[in-house]
Amino acid sequence: MNNASLLAAAPSSSSSSFETPETLLNSITDGVYINYNENPLGPCTKAREVLAKTIPLSGRYGIGFGESIAEIVSQQEHVPADYLHFFAGSTVPLHAAAMAFSSKDRAIAYPFPTFDIFFKAPNGEMFAPLKPVPVNDKHQVSMADLLAAAPNAGLYYICNPNNPTGVVTPMRDIEWLLAHKPAGSVVLVDEAYIHYSEMPSAMSLVAQGKDVVVLRTFSKIYGLAGMRLGFAAARPDLLAKLAFFDTNNPPMPAFAAAEASLLDPKLLSERKAYNKAVRDDIFAWLSKRGYKYTPSEASFFMVHVGVPGQQVTDALKKYKVFISGTRPRYPDWVRVSIGTFAEMNVFKAAFEKVMASLS
Repeated sequence: MNNASLLAAAPSSSSSSFETPETLLNSITDGVYINYNENPLGPCTKAREVLAKTIPLSGRYGIGFGESIAEIVSQQEHVPADYLHFFAGSTVPLHAAAMAFSSKDRAIAYPFPTFDIFFKAPNGEMFAPLKPVPVNDKHQVSMADLLAAAPNAGLYYICNPNNPTGVVTPMRDIEWLLAHKPAGSVVLVDEAYIHYSEMPSAMSLVAQGKDVVVLRTFSKIYGLAGMRLGFAAARPDLLAKLAFFDTNNPPMPAFAAAEASLLDPKLLSERKAYNKAVRDDIFAWLSKRGYKYTPSEASFFMVHVGVPGQQVTDALKKYKVFISGTRPRYPDWVRVSIGTFAEMNVFKAAFEKVMASLS
């Protein structure tokens, strides 16, 4: 077929059914989206400024950017730079940890429910036996129960604060688990939301060379979810096992935006304070109306609705308010992310109408 025939056979752009970039952007802005624990504030001002400068340079990989940001994180978190490995988001190291530290003979143990989607391959096959330990009435799990459920696990996973409840696991519990776990196993602490809480980081345990891997992401308090950047902190021998399963480099603009964010001295304190103020406000509003909610220290919480949670989730969509649905052990609860004050006011109005209609 010659070039003329190829052109004639090509579909006309005017008849394309593809959505335009504008339509796609509208799909995440036309409504109140408090369903994915995203930061409604987005990138900080300094990150936005540097992102604008990366646009004409985005044809480059920026291979050396990782070394620069590793030095900054090393100084801020007081761990050696070779204890850090950066990934394109946090799901990659979660999957890598499941594959690296568990096996058919060594299970993965974790509180239930939690952020556990990484325990399975894309085809649904499990990497290892799973030992979920249900949380108690205080939305927490006993480390002794976790150890008893899987005395020879290869991986013990703690999301701290936990997703979906937002409830923290005290540092003394993590230290106890490290002291009593079987030899050769690893404790994985996912600190995606640690900066919102009052909890000390497990990064100090990494610095001590313990059998622990700490994960961080720039998706949450830093507001860079769409940029895809996170890192693991651990001893080099543990990092090497994770890196074996890493198949991609993080994007150069993500490194640039993350570095600008790390160098902003006010970002963490200001955003933590803002999130807490909005969270305290919605908690006071819910308390006044008699609703139970989890004592979250994160950028989300679960609220008891007393009816199948999916009914509430679906009904809120009619008001263009999008929240997350139910979780195992929480069939009549829903998870709600913390938005801006304005977004949460819209949620309040819609929630009140929905709950009145379902009562």
